[in-house]
Amino acid sequence: MIRAFRAEWYKLMRPGIIIGGAGTMIALAILTASLIFANAQAPGATPTQGGGGGGPGGPGGLPATAVLAQSTGMVAAFGFAGALIGVVVLVLFAQSVGNEYRDGTLKMLLSREPRRLRLLAGKLAAMSLLVAAGILAAFAAQTLVAAGIAGARGIPTSAWWTQDGWDHAAAVVSRTYVVALVDGLLGTALAVLFRAAAPAIGVGIGYTLVGENIFLLVWREGQNWLPGQVMQAFSRGGTPSLTMAAASWLVLGYAALFVLVSGSVFWRRDVAG
Repeated sequence: MIRAFRAEWYKLMRPGIIIGGAGTMIALAILTASLIFANAQAPGATPTQGGGGGGPGGPGGLPATAVLAQSTGMVAAFGFAGALIGVVVLVLFAQSVGNEYRDGTLKMLLSREPRRLRLLAGKLAAMSLLVAAGILAAFAAQTLVAAGIAGARGIPTSAWWTQDGWDHAAAVVSRTYVVALVDGLLGTALAVLFRAAAPAIGVGIGYTLVGENIFLLVWREGQNWLPGQVMQAFSRGGTPSLTMAAASWLVLGYAALFVLVSGSVFWRRDVAG
């Protein structure tokens, strides 16, 4: 597994992968923080939308400055970027695994490490480490941008740096990482099933962004069971219809399912074709 990890890590260290993967995560986090903090309802402004005549919401349902000034404000924008980061990770995993089939390099890797499950585990471990580094870098970048814009707009940030602020930030970043990994495992399973990156990415993104919304039109209870909805509830720390405990078990179940599918197919099926 160590050799497989090193081989995958060497491949992931190419500038194109780093910029396209971790760089995209950072860019999305910065963009989200910029938009949310720049457009938050200013102190003393007349509430427009989402505030309910003085509630915490700002225009378009964005957090108001009063919310951004709380201890949760440090990662108020990062939570919005989490779903987009998950899509990036899905693409990264699907592309890394699917391209091995396309380029014919999988046979060479298996000649050096014939134990297929160890090879797959090493690849997943290396990609997971890159995702962790990307998410931490994205969090750091969005925090700097958010603090800068907050200072320019007169939004106090003293509550961010308290113990409660750091605890909440750690929880949000950790949940974002877990959700991103599950998205990555979905991308891996699709890449192994299709033996190609392009259809895996197309199906994965299509289902994530469009498919579940179609299912929800005819199955309202799907918000408590469909993987995308479950991961959204988990990333938010639970919802009124799905507790954090239930969401955690379901996320774990989906992760195990994706690993089982990709592992069993990768282990049994011929790599030719």
